[in-house]
Amino acid sequence: MRCRLPQPSQLTPVLLLATVFLAAAANSFAAQPANGTPYPWDFSYDKAHEITIEATVQEVVSTRGTPDGLHLVVTAPEGMFDAHLGPFLTKGTIDALHAGMMLQIIGALHESHGKQYLLARQITIDGRIVILRNQRGYLVRPLPPRTAARSKESLLQPEVNGGAR
Repeated sequence: MRCRLPQPSQLTPVLLLATVFLAAAANSFAAQPANGTPYPWDFSYDKAHEITIEATVQEVVSTRGTPDGLHLVVTAPEGMFDAHLGPFLTKGTIDALHAGMMLQIIGALHESHGKQYLLARQITIDGRIVILRNQRGYLVRPLPPRTAARSKESLLQPEVNGGAR
């Protein structure tokens, strides 16, 4: 029994069509977060306008929506702020945050849908530095425990999201 393979010229239109379909599907998935709704706010982090505040936590709030993640309502001599910390904090860092505590926040102010947020890039809790965003303002995720333990450089750098050293 002989099997006849299609000629390369017969496969070209099929491969081209499949490639276009896959590219279109990948583009539509990339445009939306995992929950299927468009990201509700436009992202712009302006490092040139970063501020540093010493603040007292009034409330710790976890939200879905505008923007997702952990928020701290804080008061400082400069006023009251809704500080967005993001969704990637470790359990230990979240547990350490409570109303009444003092902390330092470095971040940039951002307005979205008529509300102003302090996009926190770094917080300092009792002398421990927790990195939340990189220098461009993109949220960073903590390293998995095994990766962090194997990384010798991690012992020389501040904690990322309060992860283990």
